[in-house]
Amino acid sequence: VNIDHRTREKTKQSLSDPTPTSLNEVQGKIYSLMEKDSYPRFIRSKMYQEIVNRAHAQGQRRSV
Repeated sequence: VNIDHRTREKTKQSLSDPTPTSLNEVQGKIYSLMEKDSYPRFIRSKMYQEIVNRAHAQGQRRSV
């Protein structure tokens, strides 16, 4: 996941004297990027769809 330059620099600076909240901002940005881009792409991916279809087919066989 690519984060913006400002967030990257701010995170680097905060790690010179880390606190328990040093990564909160970048963590929020990463979660947001994943929610809006990476996760939806994964859900639409051929690999994921094949896994879902196999699981569904196995479930069908068990219920018969």
